[in-house]
Amino acid sequence: MNRNRLSLIILVLTLVPLSGSYYCKAKEAANSAKSTQKQTGIIWEKDLNTALRKARASGKPLLVDFYTDWCVWCKRLDQDVFAHPTINRQLKQRAVFLKVNPERSKQENAFSKAYTSGALPTVLVIKSDAAGNLKVKGRIEQYLPPERFLTEILNFL
Repeated sequence: MNRNRLSLIILVLTLVPLSGSYYCKAKEAANSAKSTQKQTGIIWEKDLNTALRKARASGKPLLVDFYTDWCVWCKRLDQDVFAHPTINRQLKQRAVFLKVNPERSKQENAFSKAYTSGALPTVLVIKSDAAGNLKVKGRIEQYLPPERFLTEILNFL
């Protein structure tokens, strides 16, 4: 009987580390899948001049997300709306995307003051005319759930 108990203890001690290894590999695979998913979603520019150049060259409007690192609703917009598969599918080919943090640089602060009321989050759709002038085509100055956001933003694109 002691021999059976000893065999059982050895078996358990052998399997427990293996199950932990399996768990770690499964977690790594899940994280890898998330990373791949993020790469196939919306690609955000962080440089205003680069985004404007791309928008003018492609003839697409500029979709600008004004945010700050401390803004809770800005983070919810990223998590709930911009990461949503339907939003990605519907929008990613229709615009050039730009993230603007008015606290990051003087240029972003000036751009934010010129085009927003200071409310966060604010999402703008901006088009450039033939002369290079920027015109706001649409504005959302609050968090909206994915379905409402998509309905609103598609009216401006």
